[in-house]
Amino acid sequence: MASERIRIEVAWTSGGAAQVVECDLPYGATVRSAVDWASHVSQQPLPDLSSVRFGIFGVECAPDTLLRVGDRVEVYRPLLDDPKALRRARVARQRKR
Repeated sequence: MASERIRIEVAWTSGGAAQVVECDLPYGATVRSAVDWASHVSQQPLPDLSSVRFGIFGVECAPDTLLRVGDRVEVYRPLLDDPKALRRARVARQRKR
């Protein structure tokens, strides 16, 4: 089984555009190893990996999660602004009108 390979995708945004890299990794690969491999072969930069979260098909997971054939690893960058604060500010502006 050590020679088995799995095909997955790693997706993230860079400069406002979605980037997707297809990976052919050894059986037993983790989310972190897939992201490391994608960052190595990609021509597009990944966000700082110390401040991001990861998911598989929209479900948050740990970096040491084992991958299965066909998984889509997603790299979630930190939010630039607090959504609650933005909403409060928008409501306050609307009330002033």
